[in-house]
Amino acid sequence: MPAISSGKDSLACQYLLRRYWDRLTVMWSSRGDAYPKARELFEDVLRMVREVVEVGGNAQWRATSTNTWPADCVPIRATWFGRMVEPPDDRFGLLNRYDCCLANFWKPMAKATATGNFAW
Repeated sequence: MPAISSGKDSLACQYLLRRYWDRLTVMWSSRGDAYPKARELFEDVLRMVREVVEVGGNAQWRATSTNTWPADCVPIRATWFGRMVEPPDDRFGLLNRYDCCLANFWKPMAKATATGNFAW
């Protein structure tokens, strides 16, 4: 089951599978707050394929209360692991982008795949 992220790469992969659209189920991971262009793309894909499974949650919003926004460059002392190993003096933390993607996209998609009855 392919997943779409509203990015160019996943859309290109979607078009490579166009001969299978009539029997293709696509997974879209969303927190429900997509930019209008991303939502428009999702609606287009919805019309192309047999089924779209929308999964996701608000894990990013829960995480921002303690971790702020995800960042590409994160000092180790600002991460959850760094704070555990070497507790800082302040409570400021950052979330690396992979932990953010894990919480908001990969885990919800894995859970939906594991609990769903998808035909491969």
